[in-house]
Amino acid sequence: RRRKTVWQAWQKKALLSAFSKNQYPSFWDRQELARQIQLPASRIRVWFQKQRSRTGEVRHGPKRSSRGSIPLASQQLEEGFGSRSQGSSMPSDSRRPRTRLNLQQRRILVQAFERNPLPGFATREQLGQRTGLNEDTIHIWFQNRRA
Repeated sequence: RRRKTVWQAWQKKALLSAFSKNQYPSFWDRQELARQIQLPASRIRVWFQKQRSRTGEVRHGPKRSSRGSIPLASQQLEEGFGSRSQGSSMPSDSRRPRTRLNLQQRRILVQAFERNPLPGFATREQLGQRTGLNEDTIHIWFQNRRA
């Protein structure tokens, strides 16, 4: 089981500020926020989910413009949160980039799958340490492999 995250006051303030601007941040926004407050992006994602639940947010996803991207508030763009630089290698939309596994990572995951196709959180974290991948990525890989 994952250890409970203990939020520091300045981290809570940063999260609440970001939440007040956008209750459905994109993958890139969550990555940037995680970097700023020095915590894994998966914890940020769960915090936003719980915060929406606590505040009674009923919308099931971000509203998209006709071009398919999530509109950002002008204040966010002015502050640089969520904006993308021209020289960046990030995709033009807010989707997460495809994770590419190298041969060694694939071998480790396939061996683990043959031993246990339904690994628990602790096993996925160990695999993450061995492969250098995020636990969430390993979780999705196992789901896809079982399918």
